[in-house]
Parts: sequence; C-alpha cells; structure tokens
Amino acid sequence: MRDAIGNKLIEDSIVVWHLPKVLDKLVLRVVRVHDGGLPIGTTGELTEPVLTLAIDVPIGNVKGGHEPQLGDFMCLRDPRSEEMLNKVAGGRTQ
Repeated sequence: MRDAIGNKLIEDSIVVWHLPKVLDKLVLRVVRVHDGGLPIGTTGELTEPVLTLAIDVPIGNVKGGHEPQLGDFMCLRDPRSEEMLNKVAGGRTQ
C-alpha cells in the first residue's frame, strides 16, 4: 500500500491524513491512556498526558490485483532515516 505520492506504507509508519470534508465524525478506538505527571529528571517538569487512538480505515475502489494508493494520506519521514536507508540500500530506497 502506498501514500498519495507513492511512498510505501508499512506498519508503524507515521502518516498525516488530509480528511475529506464528508468525514465530519469518526469512531476511534483508544489504544493507550497515559495521565502524565511523571517527573522528568530534576527539573521539576512533568510528562504530558497522552491519548493514543487507532482507527480502521476501509479502502474502497481498489482494482483487483493492483496495489492500493491512498490519495488522502502522506507518509511522514525523518530525512536522517531516509539518508541512512539510502546508503544501506545503495541508492535504491522506495
């Protein structure tokens, strides 16, 4: 499966979703809840609360035998990771 510009999507990819206007309400599943408040070192700072959500997105309009390409999703990548992968793969990253 690929994003809007052809980047390969794999598990744990971080993506941004440009929501179509027709989706005014989404049903999400809570995966993890962390209330925060844990001390960070000796600075007196505390961790922030974090809510981790999951959503299953059915992919329609896929022709049989073709790889789905998601026009509303863009994969977010760390340029340093891309450079390292490019060196390891000898310039053949996807």
